[in-house]
Amino acid sequence: MSGESGDISDQSLRMSATARGLAASAEIRAAAEQQILKLQTELDIVHRQKNEIETKYREETRILEAQIKDEQEK
Repeated sequence: MSGESGDISDQSLRMSATARGLAASAEIRAAAEQQILKLQTELDIVHRQKNEIETKYREETRILEAQIKDEQEK
């Protein structure tokens, strides 16, 4: 009987270790997903800022080119 008790105890320990491993894995996955969402949000912000800067400097370039053209025509 003590052999059976030991087998049950070992199996119980393995099952609880597996359950802990699955729980830890789920926590790691959730943390990774949260980090991915945060990085995607930051990337969207950076893309938006980049586009705003490009638009601003394209407009400034257009204005300066028009001024140069006006000066050359004088």
